[in-house]
Amino acid sequence: MKKKKDWVSTDDLYSMFDGLVEGGAQLDDLNGYSAATSLGLQANGRLYAAFGQWKSARKATAENATFPLPTELVTDFRQQLETILAQILTSFSDTCKAVGAEIQARSRREVLAAEEALERQKNEVGHLVDQLCQAEQQRDEYKENVAKLSAQLGRAEKDRTKLQARLEEAEQLLQRLLARIPLTAEAEPPPAEPDQTAGPLGTGSDATVADEKLAPMLPLEASRATALTGAAPAKEAGDE
Repeated sequence: MKKKKDWVSTDDLYSMFDGLVEGGAQLDDLNGYSAATSLGLQANGRLYAAFGQWKSARKATAENATFPLPTELVTDFRQQLETILAQILTSFSDTCKAVGAEIQARSRREVLAAEEALERQKNEVGHLVDQLCQAEQQRDEYKENVAKLSAQLGRAEKDRTKLQARLEEAEQLLQRLLARIPLTAEAEPPPAEPDQTAGPLGTGSDATVADEKLAPMLPLEASRATALTGAAPAKEAGDE
């Protein structure tokens, strides 16, 4: 049975595997068995596990390995990079300025258009307000005219009522006049010799007295009828 000092540690195995690569062995060509054979060790599970871990770590180290570049190359690359960055920044700045100028010009045009539209709307509103004021003024005038016409109509209705009453009174007066004056003369015998003392209604003193009583009444009744009806009295044939 092997003693503890005869056992090879994992770190020792890693060092042995590194020695194989440094001795010229290709990492991709090595495997657990070939490494054990080259090192004169017995291939077992522990060795295979250690070899797998070592190989993975070795590949990662090789992929992440850095190689120093010449100072002149680094300086030239840095200068070229700075030049490219400056050109990019200049181009970006010019583009931003152009875009900003375009946005500003467009905004100015839009603001001017909005101000013009607002001014037109103000003018339209002012025109509508003027029309509204005129319409209100006309409405007030119409109301005033309607009130005047209503008052005139009321006065006309009162005048019509008065005239109707006067007309009725004139008709009544006319009926009274017609009742006093016969419309047709009755047939009478041929007149006798005229009496110098006879009046228009007969002969003798009684007729004269009747004529004197009736004569003043006829012009008075006619004048009252004329005043009520508004008509002028008829002229006699002898007046024309």
